[in-house]
Amino acid sequence: MLAPDVGTKEELLQILEQEKERVRERDRETQARYRLNSADKAKQNQQRYREKHKEKIQAYSVEYRARIGTTVATQRSVASIRKKRIQLAGTSPPEACVGCLQTTDLVFDHCHTSNRFRGWICNSCNKTLGFAKDDSQTLRRLADYLDAFNLLDC
Repeated sequence: MLAPDVGTKEELLQILEQEKERVRERDRETQARYRLNSADKAKQNQQRYREKHKEKIQAYSVEYRARIGTTVATQRSVASIRKKRIQLAGTSPPEACVGCLQTTDLVFDHCHTSNRFRGWICNSCNKTLGFAKDDSQTLRRLADYLDAFNLLDC
């Protein structure tokens, strides 16, 4: 039986759940601060690890591709598809993405309604367009939102 000053079982469970949520939120904030303060250090550690274990990483990559079925034939097929896309586009990929100026990972962007080629953009920008459902008004509103927030000197 519960002590009289604790309240009902339901009240106690509610208090415990609130405390759990408070602790979860504190942990999320701590982790966010850690990631923010140690991003450069983590990147350096990752680079050192990759340099030190280059052969191991390459061997794992070959083993992984074998496991999932990525073969030389598949890689040639991907290269063939890229060639066809360049032919369809009538132009090779530019030096950088028109959206964010990233110079790697450029993909063939096309309209999903008409299937017409729109341009070469990076994978991140392509996904951003997809998440916005190719709606320029949504993207403009989001840009306005960011501009307004940045005026607050965050």
